[in-house]
Amino acid sequence: MAKRIEIERLERLKKDVNSMQFRFPIKTIADRMGIDRGNLSAYLSGKKPISERFIQRFYHTFAEDLKTTATKDMPVDSSVEEDLFIYGRSKVESQDQDLEQLKKINETLARSLKVLSESNRLLAESNQRLVETHVLLINKKLENT
Repeated sequence: MAKRIEIERLERLKKDVNSMQFRFPIKTIADRMGIDRGNLSAYLSGKKPISERFIQRFYHTFAEDLKTTATKDMPVDSSVEEDLFIYGRSKVESQDQDLEQLKKINETLARSLKVLSESNRLLAESNQRLVETHVLLINKKLENT
């Protein structure tokens, strides 16, 4: 069952790529995706396996183009719309989400840095007391001899 779904998904991807070829030459599609034209041809011909990353890149790159390609005569089916939703976030949405995630990471790192800094301060104070204690013990031992 999963294999059948995967095959259907790959076939749909090939149809979507082919629909883009009506508007863009294969070289333009490859350039916009940031891949070599030969690799794109190899993916589409089945000479190379299509990876999830390739699928994500395609739908992210051509989400808006695929939406405008759909007409009343050629509606986009729900699975294509799902892929467009998952992979086709606009670059602004993607950047905004990435920025929010980076802000959260930055806040976590700032809190961790404060804890680490305080731990280092306490350790330095403890080491200083230890050194002072050792110096006192050495001095006492020297006085006794």
